[in-house]
Amino acid sequence: GAVHIPGTPTGADPNSWMLACIGTGVNRYFNSNDRTALRYLYQ
Repeated sequence: GAVHIPGTPTGADPNSWMLACIGTGVNRYFNSNDRTALRYLYQ
């Protein structure tokens, strides 16, 4: 299973950049949960 990162949701976030399902030609930007996870991983 996944390791929970503090400050992020435990369920799916449909607006997250980490979500693999995205249409061709669609841009998705980092949301606040993505930024929290990245800061946690790279601090």
